[in-house]
Amino acid sequence: MRWRRTWTAFPDALLGKLGNTRADIPTFVSHLECSLTEERYSPDSIHNLSHHGKPLRVRYDLNALGRALKKSDLLTREPDMSRYREFLPVRRAHDIVSLGEVITPLIGLPRTQARIGAKELVMTVRAL
Repeated sequence: MRWRRTWTAFPDALLGKLGNTRADIPTFVSHLECSLTEERYSPDSIHNLSHHGKPLRVRYDLNALGRALKKSDLLTREPDMSRYREFLPVRRAHDIVSLGEVITPLIGLPRTQARIGAKELVMTVRAL
């Protein structure tokens, strides 16, 4: 079972048919935070930069997120931005906007990785 924002049960089978964009599901974003001063901002308002002209960081309720979402859940979702919906500060399904983005494939570069001594090296492939 998945949980909607109202915390009523929402069947997994129905969610799978609707995709991850048509139902209200909980987001685990707790607040936004100025990267300079740590001043808090509401995730329910539209912001650009902080009052100090600095980027805002997204902060999460990681304990609740860890209890509600497994890595394997992400693998079964459509390959678009809504796959990571619980990580985005979008609380209502009707606020989701999509331009048809898909996940950019990453290709491992093991020979270059070994040659430069990198722990891991990948390249994005945007031509696919």
